[in-house]
Amino acid sequence: MIHHFMGMGFSRGTVIDAINENGGDNEEEIMETLLALTAEKPSSEENDEILSILVDMGFTFEEACTAIDKCGPKAEIGDLADFISASQLEDEI
Repeated sequence: MIHHFMGMGFSRGTVIDAINENGGDNEEEIMETLLALTAEKPSSEENDEILSILVDMGFTFEEACTAIDKCGPKAEIGDLADFISASQLEDEI
């Protein structure tokens, strides 16, 4: 069953989490859980793009990572930039 869902593009870890959460019997419930889990997590490509944009804006990689950790992976670029700017101002005071 794991290979079935991995063949659909889900990661092995996410499939195992979904199977464990649903008891491993009902494929429909497992699929719903997989869709919910993947909707909650942005892809690593999305995270990489967000990090790249923030670094291109002049923020350090560390500042960008901290902002994403604190604000959440679904935060808007503007919110992340505001968070970093506020942190920089706080450090200056």
